[in-house]
Amino acid sequence: MVKGVKNQLSYKTTFRFLIVGVSTAGLYFLIYLFLNVVLMIEAYIASAIAYSSGFVVAYTSHKFWTYESNTKISKSLPRYFILQVSGLVLTSGGVQISSEYFELSSVIVSAIGTLIAGVSSYLLSTVWVFADARVKNKAIVKS
Repeated sequence: MVKGVKNQLSYKTTFRFLIVGVSTAGLYFLIYLFLNVVLMIEAYIASAIAYSSGFVVAYTSHKFWTYESNTKISKSLPRYFILQVSGLVLTSGGVQISSEYFELSSVIVSAIGTLIAGVSSYLLSTVWVFADARVKNKAIVKS
């Protein structure tokens, strides 16, 4: 099983994951700016629309390009949603708690939280969200 995971944690997968992540962040920012600044839509609505758009693009890109996964959408999409919501809650909560109760810089804590969330997202996407039977079977055969 470890060999299958190791094969999934390749340079190609890592590079593609980073490309999708950076592209999605850029897409979020552009959509948000357009909606909020140009169309003058409220910030929280613009952010929600931009985030939702980025979510769809990131999920689709990771499933079909980054991981080339044959996992059923009915299995991987709920997992991806859980992973992303968990990252959002933990990062936001960590920033709030750290800045309010421990008086740490919210910018620094946010940057650290984003880094941790990104690495966690990569690892959990690899071994849980997009891991499919094909990879698991290859790992068993190679053992």
